[in-house]
Amino acid sequence: NEADIIESQRGVQGGYRVVKRPETISLADIITAIDGPLALTLCSNHHCHCQFTTKCQLQSNWQVINVLVSRLLDNLNFADMMSSMTITHIQSMISQRWSQQPIHLEQDR
Repeated sequence: NEADIIESQRGVQGGYRVVKRPETISLADIITAIDGPLALTLCSNHHCHCQFTTKCQLQSNWQVINVLVSRLLDNLNFADMMSSMTITHIQSMISQRWSQQPIHLEQDR
């Protein structure tokens, strides 16, 4: 596969197996491999050309939200998913990881 996350083997003993270490596979990698780049709405990227772009007051907010969700998924990995998560746990983990990576809308498209 293009994402090099899994490999398949044919036959009776075949199936799929993960080929990377779980902590190196972000949730964003998995979603992108399955569905393509994350876009919560049609206008959530900076190249939106819908008929309402000039009048829409929500597009920039959707873009910010899309960046935040993308960053969250970039910072959570397959290994994180193997443990029990709570909102408090995720908030703590993300605040530590994000403190080292400031968010800039223009860079995170």
